[in-house]
Amino acid sequence: MAKAKKITKKELEQVQESVNKLNQAKLALADVELHKLQVLTAVQTTQQEIQVQQRALEEKYGSVSINLSTGEFKENEQADS
Repeated sequence: MAKAKKITKKELEQVQESVNKLNQAKLALADVELHKLQVLTAVQTTQQEIQVQQRALEEKYGSVSINLSTGEFKENEQADS
């Protein structure tokens, strides 16, 4: 039986190191994508909460513009059609 041919130890270490770096980069990218998905979900949830709050305020006060710093509001002008 013929003896197996091998690359040098140094070459093997270099290839292993490169493969490890690639695997670490892929894991880091997966973490970034997961975090991105979590942030997008939080944005969507918050937008839905704001819509619910806006509807509740509109039911109570009508069509108004609210100053988010002071809480003061003024009625929106209705455009005559």
